[in-house]
Amino acid sequence: MSAPALPPRLRSAPALGLTARAAEGRFALQECTECGAVQYPPQEICAACLSGDLRWRDVAPKGHLLAGTRLSHSLEPFFQARAGRPAPWRLGLVRHESGAVLTCFVHAACVEDGPVRLSLTTDRAGMACLLAQPEQAAEEDPMLTQIAAVTGRGPALVTDATTPVGAAFARALLARGAGPVWLGHGGPLDPALAGAEGARPLDISALADVVEMTGPLALVVSVPGPGTGTLEEEMAATCFAPARLAAALAPVLAGAAWLAVLGIEARVPDPARPAPSAALAAAEAWLTGLRETLSASGGRAIGVYPGPLALPGTEEVAGPRLALPALARAALDALESGVQELFPDPVSRHLLARAATEGKAVGRGA
Repeated sequence: MSAPALPPRLRSAPALGLTARAAEGRFALQECTECGAVQYPPQEICAACLSGDLRWRDVAPKGHLLAGTRLSHSLEPFFQARAGRPAPWRLGLVRHESGAVLTCFVHAACVEDGPVRLSLTTDRAGMACLLAQPEQAAEEDPMLTQIAAVTGRGPALVTDATTPVGAAFARALLARGAGPVWLGHGGPLDPALAGAEGARPLDISALADVVEMTGPLALVVSVPGPGTGTLEEEMAATCFAPARLAAALAPVLAGAAWLAVLGIEARVPDPARPAPSAALAAAEAWLTGLRETLSASGGRAIGVYPGPLALPGTEEVAGPRLALPALARAALDALESGVQELFPDPVSRHLLARAATEGKAVGRGA
């Protein structure tokens, strides 16, 4: 992979906490449990009372733009290459409603002394950055797109479009204008999907030919193949197959995103499904390594951890299940928002929260 200039990656240990929240799609700042002061930038001790007891808390993404400036020159190669193209970088100080003053990249439509909508995202180096945008929807600012966004509108590959999950992602990508969308398959495809404008069927079993066929990719959507329940086959479908494909695609993944559809069992094992749970946990560990590899070229890796899905044949199963179009829509939105870990439904978020407070008791079905 080539190594393009990226935004600066060095961060202090407390500042990495901001990156962790950005990766989860949260807007959170540090708060002192002693005096309640909200901190920015992230600190090891409270800037107001010197207490070391700080916690991260989700806060409202609202503030006022105090003042702005424009960066025309920089010592950082990433900004040097883009300053003035199409306009100087706009930066500003925003007073958050908590009183903390944040340094942000500012949308061109924001006015000084006016209200702004804040967001915390990850930049092309995978680090946290703060964006200030108008309260009301406005046209996309090319400057903010350069630093933060990876869109799902370029050439894309869905690893197995014969599965219901893969087909849902393929349809969602085509609906968003991605193209071409390569439909990986090792068997029959839905004729309507295969014949859709922008769709390109691709025999994914011929790995040696995949790179030559696709050319550079902007996005790979990795969906698990059908497993049989044995540990060997679950590992083969969920972990080994994506790893082999990523190795084969390495020449065309510079700056690309890898979106892996996993499951909440990767984080909270299901005692009734030990083999799939183990395979998903292994796949998540492998994805962490791929994220680091892709970040060197400005790419990123996103893990999606849904709860039960509304798969065909499960209509009579009790309990909430996430519809596949909703899963695809949420995952592609997360991709464009800089989120790295998505828990797209109430069941997955509930289990994740319980695991954080109750540990292994959740895995035991307590």
